[in-house]
Amino acid sequence: MASGCHVLALLAVLHVCVEVTGLYGSFSSPGFPHPYPDNQLQAWNISAPVGHRLKLYFTHFSLEPSDQCEYDYVQVFVEGNETLRFCGEQEKSDEGSPRNTVIISATNLLSVVFKSDFSNEERFTGFQAFYTSEVPCETQILTDPSGVLSSPGYPNPYPPMTKCNHTITLPEGFRILLDFSEPFDIESHPEVPCPYDLLRGLPAQSFSDEVIVCGNSLWDPTSGH
Repeated sequence: MASGCHVLALLAVLHVCVEVTGLYGSFSSPGFPHPYPDNQLQAWNISAPVGHRLKLYFTHFSLEPSDQCEYDYVQVFVEGNETLRFCGEQEKSDEGSPRNTVIISATNLLSVVFKSDFSNEERFTGFQAFYTSEVPCETQILTDPSGVLSSPGYPNPYPPMTKCNHTITLPEGFRILLDFSEPFDIESHPEVPCPYDLLRGLPAQSFSDEVIVCGNSLWDPTSGH
């Protein structure tokens, strides 16, 4: 992917280019929460481990509003392509502001560029953004009489920040038997039940029978209607 640094190199010289790595994090406009300076051009290149995708959202957004966001703006690049440009004030629901937008990348790379022009006369305070990463995990609806489910990458370690939903549906009158095999290994805690990673079993018609497990002891075979 051409990063935000390279994308804008033809247009102007970046003042700052920040490489951001990790499964989650945050970044903000220069001087935040105070008004941002004039004549800024800054890029953040966010990368997560291969196989992850990124989610980006703004918790504060206050930039000078303008038609088509041509003065001050935040611009998002995914795979080197400009996807969205934002400006205005989120609290006022300005047309160009991100409002409650959550940006989801298709890959593990994403770039964000902030630009301000020569005048921030109304003292707009900029933005604060957060990102998280996750491994895409498709929801499965299983209807066959028998089958196999596993965590992503099994029997290798499962990736962090992963959430998978699977539904098993059989004709009325059938029972569902879940039989877990070794290795069974989900991060646990010696004092608090499953505060980090967990496997949850939830019979569709009996919410009181929810079962939550973690650790490395095999779960006893569990059946449900």
